[in-house]
Amino acid sequence: MPIKRVVIVHGQAANPTMNWFTDLATSLRETGYREVYIPWMPHPQIPDVQSWKRKLSLLVQDVPEETAIIGHSFGAITALRFADSITPDRMLGAVIVVSCPIKWVWGGVPARILYREPDWKRVRASVRNLAIIHSDNDWIAPVRNATYMQSKLGCEPFVVHGYGHLCRETLPSEAHNHVLRTFTQ
Repeated sequence: MPIKRVVIVHGQAANPTMNWFTDLATSLRETGYREVYIPWMPHPQIPDVQSWKRKLSLLVQDVPEETAIIGHSFGAITALRFADSITPDRMLGAVIVVSCPIKWVWGGVPARILYREPDWKRVRASVRNLAIIHSDNDWIAPVRNATYMQSKLGCEPFVVHGYGHLCRETLPSEAHNHVLRTFTQ
């Protein structure tokens, strides 16, 4: 089933107008994706996965098979945790995690003190297309998070050079193209 709806989830201490979110949304609309949403997530300064998952469910509930979720940082954690909560009779079209601090944060602090990992087996079973985008010099979510997720999700990380936590106005063009390829796999 083709992707028709895209939900871009910002990270902690962010909002829909920051970073590359609006640029990617505009580009996706120009490419033909008409339903592109960047919701304001609840309490972004002190986020809570459960309330963020509830917000996502409002946008995804009726057509999960035709929906792609692109999450940045805490938004990526939320996307993975949302995927692990999908009922077995449903499946998301795609989940793309960008700069996801799932295992380590700030140079090596174990992320388990902040976040619970998803049930990786359920994530793999509930998402048709998975992608990992990371930078090789991310100071918030070290790149070894991408390698760790590769071991759990079975998809090759797409690593860009020198983009830090990917908090710029635009995604690197090669990462943008990887998003589009993930939609059409």
